[in-house]
Amino acid sequence: MIAIPPQACGAGRMKPEKKPLHVLGACLLAGLILAGCAARSPQSAPEASQQGPAREQANGDRRPDARPDHTDQRQQSRSLASLQLVQAGRSLINEGRPDEAIRMLERAVNLNPRSGRAYYYLAEAWLMKDGADQAAEYNRLAAMHLSDDPSWRTRLRAQAEQIQDWLD
Repeated sequence: MIAIPPQACGAGRMKPEKKPLHVLGACLLAGLILAGCAARSPQSAPEASQQGPAREQANGDRRPDARPDHTDQRQQSRSLASLQLVQAGRSLINEGRPDEAIRMLERAVNLNPRSGRAYYYLAEAWLMKDGADQAAEYNRLAAMHLSDDPSWRTRLRAQAEQIQDWLD
């Protein structure tokens, strides 16, 4: 084994380096930021078993450890945006602008495929363009999503009759 004398390494001659306070502060700040971004630790078994079924029932999720908060917020945002697009599409239909209404309503369906109202107004817009085949398909989709509401059932039935008149 080769021994290296302490003088060769500079031992004893060097003073410990002092770090400026702003470097230490920046490191501390970075550590705090990173700690805030870290994932939370999983729940202990008793807490998970107490909250799991309640969360499962409330969200319709079969996984008790699921974290639906962000998904729910995102879906609510998409539903709200879809509703606004449906209202804009309806206004365009009332203004006699079916092409623009169709574009608007198709965006609404892309955001919320369960929007029966968007399908209903798509059928209306296609009727304005003499597109009875497309209107019939959108009427069918609207009926799938709105059949539980009596006032919409009446509208859908009247729309279906109007479409049938076009097809005959």
